[in-house]
Amino acid sequence: MRICRVHCTVIALLTVAGLSLAGCSQASSPDEPVADDHRAVVALTELLDLRRAGSSDAAAYAPFFSESALATELADSAGESGEPAVPSWDSIYVSSETTESTDVVVIWVADDAFSGWPAATLFTMGAEGDKWFVLDARDVSEDRPEPLEIGGN
Repeated sequence: MRICRVHCTVIALLTVAGLSLAGCSQASSPDEPVADDHRAVVALTELLDLRRAGSSDAAAYAPFFSESALATELADSAGESGEPAVPSWDSIYVSSETTESTDVVVIWVADDAFSGWPAATLFTMGAEGDKWFVLDARDVSEDRPEPLEIGGN
């Protein structure tokens, strides 16, 4: 039950972050590769690494949100146990990109400790300068977007 509550808290916090942020992203040109080193993927991976490590350090979460209260709530949800707040993930990839945001899909590894966790989550990321923020997150287990094709057709 605690895992479901924490997952729901994370999704709610990420949604609130999206409503409170008015940032713009730096969209790649069609000739730039969209890969694991995309800045949105790197930022999201860093955030997920903190959640996986069970970090309760609000200052560590702060760079990923425009509101410090959201970072504090994520840190508080980790508690003092130091246990992972998210399951491991199989892959992370960019599924779409506009001048305003970049969608990044996380494919989670099934884990009995995280029963009820979605198979995939789509995070919408935005940027302000070089700083990437989580704008929103939603379950895309049933309708998972494909990776963005590099270079188009």
